[in-house]
Amino acid sequence: MLGPARKLKNAIFGAFVGILMIPGSMALQAWNEYRTIHRTHGLDEAEEIVVSMDDPAAARPDLDGKLVHLSAAAVSQQELRDPIFGVSETGIRLSRDVEMYQWKEKKRTEDGNTRYSYSKKWARGRINSESFHRSSGHENPALAYPQWNAWAGQVDVGAFRLSDSLKKQKDDRQRLAVDIDALREQLGPDVPGPIEWANEAVYCLAGGGTPSSPNVGDVRIRFMLVPNGPVSLMAGLEGETFQAFKTSNGETINKLYPGTFTATEVIEKLRFENSIIAWLIRGGGFVLALVGFLLVFGPAQRLFAWIPLVGDFTGGLIFVAAIFLAGSTSVLTISISWIAVRPLLGGTLLVLSIGLIYWLFRMRSQGADAQGISVPPPAHEPIELTDDMLV
Repeated sequence: MLGPARKLKNAIFGAFVGILMIPGSMALQAWNEYRTIHRTHGLDEAEEIVVSMDDPAAARPDLDGKLVHLSAAAVSQQELRDPIFGVSETGIRLSRDVEMYQWKEKKRTEDGNTRYSYSKKWARGRINSESFHRSSGHENPALAYPQWNAWAGQVDVGAFRLSDSLKKQKDDRQRLAVDIDALREQLGPDVPGPIEWANEAVYCLAGGGTPSSPNVGDVRIRFMLVPNGPVSLMAGLEGETFQAFKTSNGETINKLYPGTFTATEVIEKLRFENSIIAWLIRGGGFVLALVGFLLVFGPAQRLFAWIPLVGDFTGGLIFVAAIFLAGSTSVLTISISWIAVRPLLGGTLLVLSIGLIYWLFRMRSQGADAQGISVPPPAHEPIELTDDMLV
């Protein structure tokens, strides 16, 4: 176990790391607000200039280089075939998703002590058991079958052809049912174990288990198909295909959704995605700031950690203070960032955040008064001395 001096030294080093994390979180938050507003302006422009193509079967050379919206069936005539299992289907993408039941190592470090635990789980690919802390008794065998997928070479939407980037955005995969007898015949006798069909998957039971009770080395395979079907896209038209369109501020519009949607609905989906990304990064910035403040306060917590009850109380107080400071830092950074692009909204957020911080300090001060804790008056006001105070 680490001694108190070593733990304090580590806490001081962590404080230096925390000092770097706090401005890093502020920079991340500021960049995110700029990115969000920049994307919003680009989508506003796209909504104004996009042209919906009502007849997808008609060529439109007059719209070359323009931002267009199109809803129609995406169709491939190509039959896709798995080279090992012989599973075949006509569609846009055929994939073989392979999982193996295998050992996984979990490492946990607490108070300088590192512990390792091992469990079995289904996982894609092979987990490298040779790198385990205790590899003996936790060996994962070689993976019998690799991942595999194939895309159709040409996918048509009316009179037009999908670009590779748009084609790969059609992600409505469906599980394929498999003729297990035909599959066994395709594989022949040289298989690493019994082959069974259960739970919409092919089980290659090389480990000697069953679908409901697998052993290490058993493999589970699902065949997935992206079928022909309706799509809605928004991109730049280029002859008989599409390309990424750039708005005047440099934002890229090159999006496809499975299903039938109007141009307005596509724009709303893009706005929603922009909002989700913005809030995820805001959350990440807050967590980064929170961890930074916790690390900065780490040495103070470590100094009192050895005192019963006091150490726990100090840790809780520091955690609350770190949440407050991280939240305040995030809100202030976001507010200032918005002032640069939307002064009225940004200024309002800034005033509200400062008001909230002031209100919280006032509540704290009133709480201290209620408990009989005297709060000295401001330095610029004269203090009247009484006889009682001079005794």
